[in-house]
Amino acid sequence: RIAQHTILITSFITFLSIVTFVLRIPLENKLFFFKTMSIQTSIAFMLITFTLTFKYPKIGFTKMLLGNNYGSQTLRKSLPFTVFIPFLLSFILLTLINNGSIAVGFGVLLYTMVLIFLSLLYFYYISVGMNKSQELRKNLEQNIHLKNQELSQYKEALDKVAILAITDENAIIKYVNDKFCSMSQYSMDEIIGKTDILVRSGHHPKSFHRNIIATVSSGTPWFGEVKNKKKDGTFYWTDTAL
Repeated sequence: RIAQHTILITSFITFLSIVTFVLRIPLENKLFFFKTMSIQTSIAFMLITFTLTFKYPKIGFTKMLLGNNYGSQTLRKSLPFTVFIPFLLSFILLTLINNGSIAVGFGVLLYTMVLIFLSLLYFYYISVGMNKSQELRKNLEQNIHLKNQELSQYKEALDKVAILAITDENAIIKYVNDKFCSMSQYSMDEIIGKTDILVRSGHHPKSFHRNIIATVSSGTPWFGEVKNKKKDGTFYWTDTAL
């Protein structure tokens, strides 16, 4: 934290020194610690500061500047105005005053009015972009909500007419619907984490199940009738799609 503060203070001092040089502020008007700092030294310090800052992109101001959140995006968009536009206006104002083209009082007034106008214009542009992004996000959220409703209705209808089980690549059951539980007489806790061996009836030979696994593993759907066994030992047939 102390190193970050040191970098910020150094950046401020060196940047201020560079600004006074570019704006051609007379040496006698500078503060005492700027009078002994050459422009070469200021630029060298600035380059070192930038190098140290971007060497650690996940801390402090650099993390905020380079992040992907809305705050970071807004910061990047506002940098041109907060840094370059005031600097450019100051350069133009001081040039006109030094040339005697305008009086100091009028120059300050002109600078203030132009800065206010450009501020409103620039941040209006940023606000329009943020409003569009928010509107797009709202539309996406509404579409996701509608899709979730459709999926929920589809699942509800499917649960009423079919038994459903979801397994992983090792044939371990990860999910079953209520219809599966009521048909097999097993609770969901008894089924999750098991394989279909739990409900196999023994009616089909091992080659039958190996053929099913090989077919599904090849990416081809398998359809057929399977005889299963309930928890109480009775049997039931299902038209199965895998």
